[in-house]
Amino acid sequence: MSGTPSLLDRKRCRERQASLCRYLGDHDLDAAVFFDRHYIHSLTGYWHDQPLTPVTLLLKEDSRATIVTHYISPDAPAADEIVDYIPYHLFTLKPNLSACVAEQLNPLLKRPRHSRHRTASPCSTY
Repeated sequence: MSGTPSLLDRKRCRERQASLCRYLGDHDLDAAVFFDRHYIHSLTGYWHDQPLTPVTLLLKEDSRATIVTHYISPDAPAADEIVDYIPYHLFTLKPNLSACVAEQLNPLLKRPRHSRHRTASPCSTY
């Protein structure tokens, strides 16, 4: 048995995205961010087969699906945009790959309409 799951239908992936986007809208949320490759596969059809490197899916309320991965052109039938990062330096994996993903993801995130959390930390008031 192969470790790669079967190909998913683009239309079904888009239906799952639309359902999730309706949930986001109903709960006044701007976006959802997924880090689990199984969820990313279910929503976009992209299977990230490299467990040592992180992958992220940003699904915005407007149904725009963006994958952040180290592949330049992965097979992602239900993704609108692919943003890539470089996971290595001189043929060695970088020590903090999550920071590489966050660096690419941060510009894609807009300020929330309103925050449910305090923005100031307890230390910032001293």
